Amino acid sequence: MSKNYTECHVAFLDILGFKNLVMKEECDYLYNVFQQIRISSQARFKINDESVEAFSLVKHYVMSDSVILYIDASIKDSFFALVRTCQYLQMSLLTMETPILVRGGITSGSIFSENDVIYGKGLVNSYLLEENTAINPRIIFTKQTLENGRKNYDKIRTDFDSLPFFKDQDELYSINFMSLAFLKDLSYIPSFIDHVLDFCQKNIDEETNDSIRGKFLWLKERCLYLVRCQSSLLNLVDADKSVAKKWNIGVE
Repeated sequence: MSKNYTECHVAFLDILGFKNLVMKEECDYLYNVFQQIRISSQARFKINDESVEAFSLVKHYVMSDSVILYIDASIKDSFFALVRTCQYLQMSLLTMETPILVRGGITSGSIFSENDVIYGKGLVNSYLLEENTAINPRIIFTKQTLENGRKNYDKIRTDFDSLPFFKDQDELYSINFMSLAFLKDLSYIPSFIDHVLDFCQKNIDEETNDSIRGKFLWLKERCLYLVRCQSSLLNLVDADKSVAKKWNIGVE
């Protein structure tokens, strides 16, 4: 029987610093990291209080420090479901006691997968986007990939605070890892932001490798930028005067 490709939206994600984690952490710790990845990859969300079938159709494949997420591009809201799933995974790893950073690329292209076998141009292109272009701990895609994905939008909202991505300085689109729509307890938001910024600052203050320092400088700057751009987050942070003063963020 001949085998055929399926046109998919594909995300290739790399867990940054994984080698160091393996060298210094116990097996249980790493197991919990991958459990978090598995749970995040299988998450289900509603849009405007409506269930979206596409979330249940996102597939994932884990190879050591690499995570592949993909979904048939013909499915309604497939691109949005993939981006939301990547966003939730990225945020979930940031909430860990010691935050874990991911970098990735999302493209559209052909995929073949069967059991433990996966290959195709879509996978190669998403890997190359992550490897050669993402640079910082972000998950990116091009305007063309976004336009392709929008052709199948059905239930997506368009207000800024709900969008799971933003246009970065290099005009690539990057997943908005500071959109906290997934957190049910809003009182946790200031401490979450403080947690991520503290993690960035600690590494900026201690790290001597320019490449690594640059990644944390980018993450800190982008974190502050995204909070200031989203009124719902800004108001919550402003209500916690200690966090707002510490990081010089708040409502003017």
